[in-house]
Amino acid sequence: MPKRRTVPIEQGNVVLTVVKNGAKVYFCDDCCRDKTEEEVQEILQRTADELLPRLRAEHERRLRAGTATK
Repeated sequence: MPKRRTVPIEQGNVVLTVVKNGAKVYFCDDCCRDKTEEEVQEILQRTADELLPRLRAEHERRLRAGTATK
C-alpha cells in the first residue's frame, strides 16, 4: 500500500477530538458556524453521502479478513 502524504492544516475551532488506534482526529465547526440550520443539514448530508459508503466498504473488508471491531 502506498504511503499516504500528510498535509498540515491550520487548526480551526475544534468542537470534538477523537483518538482511535493512535490517530487523533479533530472535528471543527468552521464550515458550519455561520450557516443556517438548512445549510448545515445540507453539509452533513453531503458528508454522509460521501463517507458512509467508504466506511461500509472498509468494514466489510475487515469482516472478510476477520479483523473487524465491534
